[in-house]
Amino acid sequence: MLSTALTNLDQQGITPVIPSGYRSPDARAVLRNGSDPTVITPARVSWHQAGAAVDIGPNSNAGNFDTIRAAMSQAGFVWGGTFRRQLEEAKVRLATTMFVVGLAACANAQNVSAPESYSVLLKDDGQTWCAYKNSNEFQTEATNLKPTESARITYAAGKLSELTYQVEAGSGDWIVVDRYTPVAGGFNLRRANLLAQEKLQVIQETTVLGSKAEPFHVVNVSTLTDGKKADLPRNLDFPEVPVKTNLSATLFVQVVSEMRGRSLGKLCKKTD
Repeated sequence: MLSTALTNLDQQGITPVIPSGYRSPDARAVLRNGSDPTVITPARVSWHQAGAAVDIGPNSNAGNFDTIRAAMSQAGFVWGGTFRRQLEEAKVRLATTMFVVGLAACANAQNVSAPESYSVLLKDDGQTWCAYKNSNEFQTEATNLKPTESARITYAAGKLSELTYQVEAGSGDWIVVDRYTPVAGGFNLRRANLLAQEKLQVIQETTVLGSKAEPFHVVNVSTLTDGKKADLPRNLDFPEVPVKTNLSATLFVQVVSEMRGRSLGKLCKKTD
């Protein structure tokens, strides 16, 4: 995905400088203790720690930021400025997965319609969901609102093929990213818990069949600092994020469904 964006930019005569991708514990300590005055102190939970973020250096951004952001967005990245906490202006975060890329490749190989993706965010009133077909328009709005809840919904062959829902604590103590993928009779759910206080990333999985979700089971525990395997602490309190057992009943899916049916580029709806 990154190579696709870099190739695109190279064809436009832009050669980005990448000063940071994955950050080691020592490098992260330098940033957090403020010993480098040229950078913004990073959040307690960072996608760099999970190897899922990349910084584009200022030497390549002068006068090119909009072009760089558009190229990264087209390749499946999300600009870090859309997040609630203050991040570097030119940071982009890997938001889609190889699963989505794989679907697109299969669609092209079989000469069928490519997947369609829509971005959704919850506005500051906590009741209004807005859906966007254009990722740049979504990013502009998210930059202003800094939503704590957002989602990305992908359809393939007219059917929902993946839903990613993200919620983060206003305190910055945790982020939860849920990825729902359809199976016969329901959905598989893979949940990533990024826990700042424990400095852990805990991956859980479950299956939702009908209106019932099976208990979560832990499939991986790693440190946020270096991604090394870790032990799960006893009596760990996970963020209380309810499992969505009926995706079609969620307001953000309903907003996207209505928007698709009416061929709109944007639609906002408020809960009753």
